[in-house]
Amino acid sequence: MPSITTSSAVLLLSYFAASAVAANCNPSFDVAAGSDCITKCRQEAGVAMDKSFTLDPSSSSFISSLANECEKGTPSYTSYMTQSGMCMMKCSESEQADYGSREHADVCTWYSAHKSDSCSDASGGASSPSTSGSASSGSSGSDASSTASGDSAQQTIEESAANNVKLGGFVVSVAAAGIAALLF
Repeated sequence: MPSITTSSAVLLLSYFAASAVAANCNPSFDVAAGSDCITKCRQEAGVAMDKSFTLDPSSSSFISSLANECEKGTPSYTSYMTQSGMCMMKCSESEQADYGSREHADVCTWYSAHKSDSCSDASGGASSPSTSGSASSGSSGSDASSTASGDSAQQTIEESAANNVKLGGFVVSVAAAGIAALLF
């Protein structure tokens, strides 16, 4: 009888250990979520393109979902940003500004640094640079990685600001067209 209890306990502990790993797939994601309106638009646009789309960092589909939002120049990026942007036009101006100037840049900066990660790496694998060899070589690799990441972050921020200006111009154009339609 004790062996059944022991094996049951081991099985139960294994289940909880596996659940804990699965429940924390991207533990380094620390970008503060935007408003409910913006989040709803992002989620709806993503699910319309891919049923496995999620904004839940603990999901194994999270990183691939962010590709829609952050891999510029792809058909999925264009479609996602068009669909989510049309929906975001219903959100307040301050919510749109927060997404354009902060949330999108922060999400894509994190994505850029972690897009090669997998859930099996969540305990520290791919997101950590290899430190084999001397301490100084590990340090210089980290510095180079940090510089590249900083450059990428700056580029993402600049592109986000440019997109925000384009979106603002689009809003003005749509508003002007709407006013013209009402007047004539």
